[in-house]
Amino acid sequence: MEEPFPRGSEQNGRLAGQVVVVTGAGGGVGRATAARLGREGALVALIARGGAEVSTAAVEVGAAGGSGIVYETDVADYEQVSTAAERIETDLGPIDVWINVPDAAAFARFTDAPPQEFRRATAATFLGCAWGTRVALDLMRPRGRGTIVQAGSALAYRGVPGRSAYCAAEHAIRGMTESIRSELREADSPLKITTVRLPAPDAGPFKSRDHGQEAADALVFAACHPEREEYRADTVTALITRRLTGGRGPWSWTDRRRALTAAALGAGTGAAIAALRRRT
Repeated sequence: MEEPFPRGSEQNGRLAGQVVVVTGAGGGVGRATAARLGREGALVALIARGGAEVSTAAVEVGAAGGSGIVYETDVADYEQVSTAAERIETDLGPIDVWINVPDAAAFARFTDAPPQEFRRATAATFLGCAWGTRVALDLMRPRGRGTIVQAGSALAYRGVPGRSAYCAAEHAIRGMTESIRSELREADSPLKITTVRLPAPDAGPFKSRDHGQEAADALVFAACHPEREEYRADTVTALITRRLTGGRGPWSWTDRRRALTAAALGAGTGAAIAALRRRT
């Protein structure tokens, strides 16, 4: 089986000239995704709260071969998201693809997190995704075409210490997206909504240095191939560990980091192991 998200692969220009919105485009996975779309020749609308990073990201889109315009927006505010979308369609044309990349996290145990910090993290992550999805659907439904891609997380399936706000928001995004998908199916709508389950965003040893680029490749692939409901791992770290080591020997943080990245980007067990061996 081939890896579903080969590094640096082109998508045959499927997004060339298309209008693609990326929320959370000021840094991390959102910024990498915007630049990746530039290589596709897309017209990229970068939505973020502003600042030098998102301006630089727009320049990177242009340098990669696309066109990038910044729309300063607080994604937790529905009115701001709606207004930004109207401006995008006036400036660039009808939106073809909307990619939601939540980009807010509170690193604190539940009882230690200040209420305002918890509120902001959950609002920016969940409501940012919800309002982006709602606005995109309202614009796409009358045209009968369009794709929405959610940058999901492994933490939508499991809670971990110190990440209660982010885990709660990701669980909510997963439930919301499943509900929306069922509504589209019930209405026999041609609109597509898909999720890419990415590794948990963490600055610790589980995060690979090229996590952002690998995630961007996955999101762009999903935008070009939105037929599946979710691109996710069908294996677990323990299984990969046993197959890599034959049940013996130490397993380094580097190996585990690579395994999580390969697995969480949706590779099958055999493909994930083959990818890890090639990188070792």
